[in-house]
Amino acid sequence: MPAPLSFSVLLPTFIQAGAPKRVDQLRSALSSIVDQQISVPYEIIIIDDNSPVPISELLADAPLGVEADIRCVRQPRGNGLVQALNRGLSEAKYDLIARLDDDDIWLPGKMSHQLDRFENDPDLTILGTGMTLVFESGDAPVDHIRPDGWSPILNFFCQVGCPFPHGSILAKKNIFNLLGRYPQTAAVRHCEDYALWSIWIRFFKPGMVEQSFYNYTVSERSISSVHASRSREISQRICGTFTDLKINDIIPRAMDDLAASLDITRLQAGVVAFRMWHYGCSATLPRSALSPLRALMPDRTIFFEDPSDRSIALNDLLAGFGSAPLESAGGDPVTISCR
Repeated sequence: MPAPLSFSVLLPTFIQAGAPKRVDQLRSALSSIVDQQISVPYEIIIIDDNSPVPISELLADAPLGVEADIRCVRQPRGNGLVQALNRGLSEAKYDLIARLDDDDIWLPGKMSHQLDRFENDPDLTILGTGMTLVFESGDAPVDHIRPDGWSPILNFFCQVGCPFPHGSILAKKNIFNLLGRYPQTAAVRHCEDYALWSIWIRFFKPGMVEQSFYNYTVSERSISSVHASRSREISQRICGTFTDLKINDIIPRAMDDLAASLDITRLQAGVVAFRMWHYGCSATLPRSALSPLRALMPDRTIFFEDPSDRSIALNDLLAGFGSAPLESAGGDPVTISCR
């Protein structure tokens, strides 16, 4: 029997001294998590990015009044959002990762909807929800509902922008780790989510709940507002590189074909394709794997090669993600290289 689903919530925060409203917002965010009325194990990891007064002290003055597994981890320096999130990933003890900012809230039913989807789809790796924009200026709230389905999510990524409201996601920790977590290079600074999703949704099945389960606070002080111009420039570059591949409608079918040729799951097929794409390696695979690999990776050269000691066995490519049958469905093993 599969292990019961459980999740870790990453909640990065930095609160200036003398900001009682920000502390109240943080408490509201925490309450929206513990009020989800779910029975599965979970934890909340507050990553304090070196606030002048430690967050653990701010919360001790007015506890939530409920029992919950809440931990505060404090960064030694104020290193920013990405390092805070990656610290949270290293601290997380459960297999699913959720995210929430300290001035946003989850709406009732969010986690139950998402956990049900993961329970019923073992190939699902990341699931977002719609969101409601709540303006600190007092403007009327606005709902944003994104489309469900792998190809529609890819199309949204290319035509509109970031496919997942960041505080809405529930995602598999092992895929975060496989992809290297949130990128920390200067080239994608302030677009780290978008850069990560550009690889994630190419190789691993995403999903979307077409209903708002998340209130996002729109504020002039938010990172997305302060760095809007630079974020737009970087996201356009990332989007252009992805759009040029012209594989939005190809990916789901090609991943199914690769999984069938190897007699493995769609998730495992994503692991194989990603590792070959990322490392540029040679692997011993059925001959029938060549065509779907070429469809998935037009930015790589995929070709037959003479067998060599450098060729990686399928089960080695799948390390950490289960194993394949001794004889894959496609048969006729050959060496396929990715360069």
